[in-house]
Amino acid sequence: MNETIVVKQSGKGVFLVICIILGMTLLSVFLLFADLMESPFPQIVLRVFAAFSILLYTFCSIFFIKKTLSGKPLLTVTADGILENSTVLSFGFIPWSDIEFIYLGSMMNNVFIEVLLKNQEAYIEKLSGVKKWLARWNLKLGHQPISISLSPSDVSPQDLIGELQRRHMAAQ
Repeated sequence: MNETIVVKQSGKGVFLVICIILGMTLLSVFLLFADLMESPFPQIVLRVFAAFSILLYTFCSIFFIKKTLSGKPLLTVTADGILENSTVLSFGFIPWSDIEFIYLGSMMNNVFIEVLLKNQEAYIEKLSGVKKWLARWNLKLGHQPISISLSPSDVSPQDLIGELQRRHMAAQ
């Protein structure tokens, strides 16, 4: 029960995420230069969207490459709490005593672990500008600021959720 669980990125998971990012970037480049609309206004809107998408996927690529090269685990679970490093928000260490509830969430067929904090506003306030905005955006989308994605690993959220909930209950 007190054994530390460490979830690291897998080569297969990293390859999959890189393929998705590359595919979306190529699609955005295609949309930027393709003449798909006869009317100029929709074409301009499409190009603005494509340019924004290219910037977004470039940011995602840089973030993902940095995270991969850092070698940090996506998630570390100890007897004292969890160390979350799976997303751009990376809340860091969260003691079990600060966690209200842990459950599975999903968006567009991507399942992730959501962590409801007892005082999430205190954790959000510790974040910098863009990260703070992203955490609040998660809330507006109906998800928790701490949504742990295990996509780049060989561990499924469904396999891990039970152990997280048991450890949380034991710490209460």
